[in-house]
Amino acid sequence: MTSDSTGRRRILTGIRPTGALHLGHYAGALENWIRLQREYECFFLIADYQVSDYADDMERVRESVIEVALDWLAVGLDPEGSHFTIESMVPEHAELTTWLSWWVPLGMLQRNPTLKAEMADLEQGKSVPVAFFNYPMMQVANILMPKAHLVPVGDDQLPHIELTREVARRFNRMFERDVFPEPEALVGRVARLVGLDGDAKMSKSRGNAIFLKDDAVTVTQKVRGMFTDPTRLRATDPGHVEGNPVFIYHDAFNPNVEEVNDLKERYLVGKVGDVEVKTKLAAALNAFLDPIRERRAYFEAHPAEVREALEAGTARAPWPRSATPCASTTSTASAKSLAATGSGCRRRCRHAVAPSVPDSVRAEPVEARRQSNHTSMSPRRIARESRPCLVRRDEHPRALTPARRGSDRGPGVMGRSPITNHPPLPKGEGAGGEGRARSARYSLTSLTERSGRPPDSVRAEPVESHPSQTTPR
Repeated sequence: MTSDSTGRRRILTGIRPTGALHLGHYAGALENWIRLQREYECFFLIADYQVSDYADDMERVRESVIEVALDWLAVGLDPEGSHFTIESMVPEHAELTTWLSWWVPLGMLQRNPTLKAEMADLEQGKSVPVAFFNYPMMQVANILMPKAHLVPVGDDQLPHIELTREVARRFNRMFERDVFPEPEALVGRVARLVGLDGDAKMSKSRGNAIFLKDDAVTVTQKVRGMFTDPTRLRATDPGHVEGNPVFIYHDAFNPNVEEVNDLKERYLVGKVGDVEVKTKLAAALNAFLDPIRERRAYFEAHPAEVREALEAGTARAPWPRSATPCASTTSTASAKSLAATGSGCRRRCRHAVAPSVPDSVRAEPVEARRQSNHTSMSPRRIARESRPCLVRRDEHPRALTPARRGSDRGPGVMGRSPITNHPPLPKGEGAGGEGRARSARYSLTSLTERSGRPPDSVRAEPVESHPSQTTPR
């Protein structure tokens, strides 16, 4: 599963829902996404698992998910031609993260700049969540899950892409198959937009951002307070254009090239003041933002369309189907996303949240799950038994190895194991000798075909169990 029915290559990119998006997001990512969605099969991911600043505030997470979706729709991302997905509504993301964590050495992660920064905070006595140390691996799983070929990112995310490529190579060597493609990075036209204060990066937390939803008055006020050339004391003094935040914004958002060049020439010789330069920038920015604000206002007035885009995109995306329990009943992060969409899990199971109550997370009562025989497996055995899930057994180099002792155990009353996806024993055959001898060890389906019982075309032939291998542990 590496391309859609038309043969288009795949793109995976996403963002953490930390609130409304700003011009830095547009210049560094969204502008590129809009162009790429016409050429590729695109997966746009809202990574709500990775919200750490206010992970305990469910309402704020919900609002942030909606804010991101509103901005995506406002700038022109097409929910019908691409896939809007919420990370926690696809439990396979967390599942693949766990699997990869068993195979990737710690030293590989420690070279990641993000992890280095978190370790520095830890040394200073700051509180750092445990999940931060596996944060790079979660990003790797996000990219590898749809088998993406390209990842549009800012230049500060390039180390993450290189880590993903390294993990993909390591995984493919382990299984001697090209399971995952090695993704390539696509850097936007403006790799990184400086903040209004001249800081290296526009950021909401630094208070130096212009948001896509800001009204015209707010934009004008923020532009008037922008930093310019600190060495220029009077309008008649020659100024510097290179590295000047005002001219960086002119180059990025003012389509009138002649006007921009004229301002630069006069600024260099001291024939134009900062006020005129900023006034024309504010006019250019408001002209750019007007259609975005208009579309955003429409979707704010029609929240059902926003929820539909998120729900339909997650359900329509060809994610691999696993036998893991429904995340809507087991994951806190899923509860955040369900609150954002006002819908149940993508499998339309009995744990669905009532769509008529989008602002709450009121799941229906869930009956206690009966325990499977596999739930007592050690983590090492889970990792070992899970490996074939990612490669078709008939393609795996160890396809003909004898079944492991105890592998013929059925999943009991649950019907299928939530860990290994083994089918149950044939009806009427218990754990006794004869039934155990006739039991079949079926292959696990591939990463792209795990929605249910393997079809006949990919199901391995039954393997007769050796008497010495059928003794339960």
